[in-house]
Amino acid sequence: MDLSLAPPAADGSGGSALGDGLLQVPSLANTYGAYLIGTFFGTGLYGFFVHQVYRYARLFPTDTLFIRLLILTVMILETIHMVFTMHTCYYYTISNYFNPAVLDRGIWSLNVVPILVGVNMFISQLFFARRVYLIGKHYRFVVAISMLFFVVEIAFSVAAVGEVISISTFDSISKVNHLLAGTFGAAIMGDTLLTGSLMWVLSRNRSVETRQIEPFIETLNVYIINTGLLHDVLNIVSFIAVLALPHGLIHGSVSIIATRLYGNTLMAVLNSRKLNVSRGIEVLDGEVSMNIFSRANRLAAQERWNVPQVPDSSAPPVINIQVTTEMGGDMDKRMSKNPNVNMDEVRRTDWKTARQ
Repeated sequence: MDLSLAPPAADGSGGSALGDGLLQVPSLANTYGAYLIGTFFGTGLYGFFVHQVYRYARLFPTDTLFIRLLILTVMILETIHMVFTMHTCYYYTISNYFNPAVLDRGIWSLNVVPILVGVNMFISQLFFARRVYLIGKHYRFVVAISMLFFVVEIAFSVAAVGEVISISTFDSISKVNHLLAGTFGAAIMGDTLLTGSLMWVLSRNRSVETRQIEPFIETLNVYIINTGLLHDVLNIVSFIAVLALPHGLIHGSVSIIATRLYGNTLMAVLNSRKLNVSRGIEVLDGEVSMNIFSRANRLAAQERWNVPQVPDSSAPPVINIQVTTEMGGDMDKRMSKNPNVNMDEVRRTDWKTARQ
């Protein structure tokens, strides 16, 4: 960011400078201007997130302790992240409005944002990892690989913060772009594995009739919001921006929106649940009843975590029983037409027909 002295203009005007011999004000469009726009959108999404948390508290007051602690942690991280982004904008655009020299120096609230983003993504993705884990044992390897990518993401974000703190000028911030790219890249890989698994199961589970009769907005909600596809796409945009525009803060602006979407997606999935399986279960004696109880518990856990379900091969087969009832009047008609009919033979024939 060039803050060199601006030479006096021939017509006596300072041009883009504050005056003769004063520091020239650089363009803020792709730096703090972009960051400010991202903060605006992020603040709106934070308000929507708080509304969803309130709705969750009203709908599911007896939810599991782990999910409630997860939501509390995400809300604390979202609040801290929002405060830090607002402080950054206030510091550069209000507190130092007439001090352009400050624009070339980083502030603590801007420097520590990468680790806040990384931790928030990691905590939020624990929920989606649990969803994929509950789909079936064949998906647990996918969960393990995705969690490994999220750990790498945390490592890159910590390294980026350590490097940014040691940098004295804004122009040198491009030196940490490879670390920021690693952060976004690891998040993209982990998100894509989980999102791809959820979308694959949904595509197998949803019938053609369901897709034809459901509203288009419901389809968008299922495939884009509830699977985490939207924040995965924004992470890809941030990854491209940090490589294509290394001297700006456009990637930081998009990252603010993506971070808010993690919390909003989490709450959207939780608030769209229908917990019915765990109600009305009767426990009987014997091995069969215990298997039924175990399967009911598994289905209840899947509904609690809003897991898309695949056809279960371990489920007991459905037996359709058809009962054919013949009235006495029909038998009398047969006997009147043929008095020599053998009643035992008629009953055996009727039984064979009923079995078929």
